[in-house]
Amino acid sequence: MYESVSAPRATSLPGARGETGLFHLQAIYPDDETGSGYAFSGSSLRSKTVRGVIERALGVVDGTSTRVRMRRPTRAGRATPGGGLIELRFTLSSTLQRVVAGSLGAVGSKRALFYMDYFSNGFDPSPLLARLRDAPPRPVILQDGLSSFAMLGWRGGRVGDAARIYLSYDYEPDFVRSRPFLAMTRRRIDEALKQTDLLVTASEMDERRYLAHRVLGEERMVRYPNVFFPEGLLPPTRETPHDAIVVVTIQSGWSGRAGAVRDARELLDALRRVPGEARLRVVAVGPQLPGLLRKGLPPGVELSVLERMPNRLDFLKALSAAHVGLNLGRWVGGTNVKKYDYAISGLVVLSNRTGSRGEKMPHELVFDDGGLSQRLAELAELGLDTLHRMGLENREWAERVSRRSSEILEGRLKALFEPRSPG
Repeated sequence: MYESVSAPRATSLPGARGETGLFHLQAIYPDDETGSGYAFSGSSLRSKTVRGVIERALGVVDGTSTRVRMRRPTRAGRATPGGGLIELRFTLSSTLQRVVAGSLGAVGSKRALFYMDYFSNGFDPSPLLARLRDAPPRPVILQDGLSSFAMLGWRGGRVGDAARIYLSYDYEPDFVRSRPFLAMTRRRIDEALKQTDLLVTASEMDERRYLAHRVLGEERMVRYPNVFFPEGLLPPTRETPHDAIVVVTIQSGWSGRAGAVRDARELLDALRRVPGEARLRVVAVGPQLPGLLRKGLPPGVELSVLERMPNRLDFLKALSAAHVGLNLGRWVGGTNVKKYDYAISGLVVLSNRTGSRGEKMPHELVFDDGGLSQRLAELAELGLDTLHRMGLENREWAERVSRRSSEILEGRLKALFEPRSPG
């Protein structure tokens, strides 16, 4: 049995009058989006999608939602916006620490600012607390990532009668390499789970890791994979010159230039070893990847670049012109969005071992180090018609997962907030 904290408190579903307000605590900087060329496949998409499901399930109406985000240290002197947005100030000491931690990002410590939130509460929470005191009865606080708990302090306890939903992106200890940081991060997760009414995880793997903390049981967890299926996406269409197999590859969002160099080296090495009769065309997405590939592309392989698209729907439609999505994962936790975007776009997916984590789709071929060329050759032998059919089956799978995930999350939210009968 799990030593879980007290059972979820019953509360009323918000009615048409918007009796329950939603406070969305965003633990990323307001302009933190994925880099050029990797549009619409980053973590902000998870935040927007899951929040939309929560708003539907709870019946949150216009005018009752409030976004809460951290303010950049360099903007500490500016006024706090009003209306549906609260920006929390950092304390002076925390501002100085974050300036130092932010500079470390230039030398590869991209998560230094996230770790800052695990030491102590570096924010002045008074604007948020004041708004919560004036909120309608039983507000809902959407804790967007582990770092968002720092916005209300790490001392635990409830915030009045508010319900807390913890939206997880990854299991954070997967990213920690130092033992002191690892122990501290595990303690912070325990503290966060004690304040959580419902935990939304990104994968079965992460779900098992959270269960191992023995703070929350399965009845208070729900899995929502990073399958974000937009409305309006047409079935994939292929325009392939000379009957070439089109392989699209997206630069990993967090890996920077170093990751792009590894991706390019691995793909170029594979292309050189694929038999010459296998006609391939490569579409590259990302700030550095296209240039790196262009320098070493073998004869007979055409390269094109997919520029940043104006919106997510156009981005996915552009991906759907390919046959195969190459998923070179360089990140150890959670699940990456691009793997599922390939499926949504109707592509066969080629994943390395790191990239293959998460839900297994019908046509995802996994390869070990050095095995990419063999997989590309195998796909070339299947032919375009077979690849098209396999891609459509992946797309149908993605639709089912997206629809089912939303239904399950909505059901768990409604069950969580249903009034319980006396006794």
